[in-house]
Amino acid sequence: MKKVFSIGEAAKIAGTTTETLRHYDRIGLLKPAKEDESGYRIYTQEDIVRINTITALRRMRMSLNEIGEILSKQSIAEVLDGFERALLRADNEIESLNEAKKRIMRAKNYYKDILNAGCIEKIEYFDERKILLSDFLTTPTIDNLNNYHRHFRSQLGGKASLFEFADVAGILRRGDADVMFVECKKWTDDKNLVTLPQGGYLHIITAKEKREEGLRLLREEAKEKNGSECDISLSFVKITGILDWNYDLQVPLFNNYNSKNF
Repeated sequence: MKKVFSIGEAAKIAGTTTETLRHYDRIGLLKPAKEDESGYRIYTQEDIVRINTITALRRMRMSLNEIGEILSKQSIAEVLDGFERALLRADNEIESLNEAKKRIMRAKNYYKDILNAGCIEKIEYFDERKILLSDFLTTPTIDNLNNYHRHFRSQLGGKASLFEFADVAGILRRGDADVMFVECKKWTDDKNLVTLPQGGYLHIITAKEKREEGLRLLREEAKEKNGSECDISLSFVKITGILDWNYDLQVPLFNNYNSKNF
């Protein structure tokens, strides 16, 4: 690799522009190591590292003043402390972007459901699933949906580390009783752990205001298909916005399957 670079070469290597490097020079953020006989800026390998560092920190939404403060430190320990703060900011940005991605995916699925609304009810086959029932929550609200993982971890106490939850909550109805649940990705034995058997489930997407009507339709259809009534139903929460959600209603299509053997 070359030892020194022109401003154009340095900009190309670092993925920036020559005007950006000239600006860094003017404000004293990055002055090239030297100039050639004609007065053109000459950059070294160390300068390239500094340019890449500035570029990375800018992508973390740090101001040029903040970057200058970090890179101007005389102590290596102080520079490293500045980088640690930058990494923490990056972690926060990543967490924020992941949350934004989840919201976009929820909105996308919501509109896909609208697009497919012509198919009112359909059968879908699921692998065995595990859900953890709440000790006292029965109905989703804005407040408990915002921190339902915390509720279930608190309920588990010392066993919380043995569980991992999916981003899926809902309501299990057994007979006439409703109880909220969270779907589990990892679990151990617990009195509130319930197995949803593998098999076919009749399901429909509905607005939360239409939940009872949707459940009634599904139970009637399930009875017609099974020849017997099923008093088990699941209402999976599908977030559609900050303050709203729909339900994915599901009723198992198993013969002789009800709350007595659930």
